[in-house]
Amino acid sequence: MRKILFFMLVIALVSCAKEEITPVADTQIEGLKGKVKSQVTTSSNSFFGLAGKHVTTYDEQGYKVSEELLIDESKTGEYTLLAKVEYVPYLNNSRSSKTYGADHKLYNMTTTKWLTNQSYSVVLENVKDKNFINIEEVSIDDKGGQVYIESRNEYVDKSQENTKVRTKFLYDDRGYKISEKQSFNDDPYREVKVINLAFDKQGNITKQKMVSDEVDANYEVEYIYEYY
Repeated sequence: MRKILFFMLVIALVSCAKEEITPVADTQIEGLKGKVKSQVTTSSNSFFGLAGKHVTTYDEQGYKVSEELLIDESKTGEYTLLAKVEYVPYLNNSRSSKTYGADHKLYNMTTTKWLTNQSYSVVLENVKDKNFINIEEVSIDDKGGQVYIESRNEYVDKSQENTKVRTKFLYDDRGYKISEKQSFNDDPYREVKVINLAFDKQGNITKQKMVSDEVDANYEVEYIYEYY
């Protein structure tokens, strides 16, 4: 009887010691400060050299509600919708999202799952092309900021060669991103330096410049925020 009680106690202690996983808020992962309701990112080099806007909305807890990607295809300052992402709130440590095109048709479905309190995976499946899967594995630091992403394109029938992109992020002492290093497959890492030029009253970046001697990535990005 004593042995049974002992083993039951051990099992209970192990169960209690198991890590409880809580998804980190998207605003924290992105290094945003304050209760951000929306963020509008405008860049002269968003999609294949075209100017673009990225509109993200968050709930009061800091988790994403939706994203919209818009491009200035005509180069006239008129932005048109390219895609929209709608998020389903987290259930335990997982959530899903759906990506719709400008034609309102469903194109991609994504599942985000937290593996530990400092890592998660994102699996993207194309609705039409069941042969293609994109898998991201993300690591964050103790402050919640992304420090490493490995993104892999995989083909189920092996008709194309699988590829991967690895990205490392570096921050200053205040938590602002100052560097991105990226490697395609097993090529050497190439660095893009991030220069933060202006901030709002909350401490969020409003103007940023990307510069690099190693890749074609010299452009500016502007941010506009709405708060709760």
